[in-house]
Amino acid sequence: MSRTNWDDLRLFLAVAESGSLSAAARQLRLGQPTLSRRIHELEVQIGETLFDRNSQGSVLTAAGERLLPAARRMAEWAAEAAVTIDQGRTRATEGKVRLAAAAGIASEVLVPLVAALRLSHPGLNLQVLSGVELLNLSRGEADLALRDRRPTDTDLEVLDEVESEVALYAAPAYLKRLPKKPRLDQIDWLAWAPPYDHLTLNRELEARIPGFRPAFSSDDFLVLLAACRAGIGVLPLARGMTSWARTTGLVELPLPVSPAVRTALYLVAHKRHRQLGKLQPVIHGIRDIFQRWRSVV
Repeated sequence: MSRTNWDDLRLFLAVAESGSLSAAARQLRLGQPTLSRRIHELEVQIGETLFDRNSQGSVLTAAGERLLPAARRMAEWAAEAAVTIDQGRTRATEGKVRLAAAAGIASEVLVPLVAALRLSHPGLNLQVLSGVELLNLSRGEADLALRDRRPTDTDLEVLDEVESEVALYAAPAYLKRLPKKPRLDQIDWLAWAPPYDHLTLNRELEARIPGFRPAFSSDDFLVLLAACRAGIGVLPLARGMTSWARTTGLVELPLPVSPAVRTALYLVAHKRHRQLGKLQPVIHGIRDIFQRWRSVV
């Protein structure tokens, strides 16, 4: 074990907590064959098998269960060391800031914010991490996160939040093909494909439409947006994002969803990190966006 370094344990921890090599590879931005090889090398170093692989994923062996608490402690220590180093530097707004958010929020909210911050704070190196998997803020996998659920971890703090009603958007050409007052089951719905078909959008549609089947689905928000713009169907979106929806040629359907669907967005940080100087312009920028959303919802 003396030769095992933190990077090896970081990969082990990602597989253990995600439950599969494929999910961990997406989170780590690694190829799955590379991750599999690295885990195998770690097992050779330790002399024990850490995971049982099956069709459902990767399950910890007894040896893996013994290693897991130590790997988690090392992750927390590594994150704390990084914060200590940052706090020892100047509090000027410089350095890398990692922002975690689902793909739709990342592309349509964070990217324009990053563009503005690059002009006002050129010393910031902003990195947007998009995906559905929750990155661990306690271990420094991201500095700030935008999440659709309030965190339950007492070490995390909600810095701001906004709630918005979900509205329905489509291309003008698609609207012309709809009946004047369509039923929900007469609409061509755009929805999430596996592995993201458990998300709120799909659950709400399934609850309202017996035997719900989307007309088109994708695991990528930008593909869903492109499908909507192409006139394939209707995409539910938070009304707070109507300004960019209009610029992409979409219009809101005059069809209220009953009962109304509301969605929330939370700006989350670890309590140890939230006072870092480099985070303050980003936090203020996101709060300004939330305030604009509140003015229209």
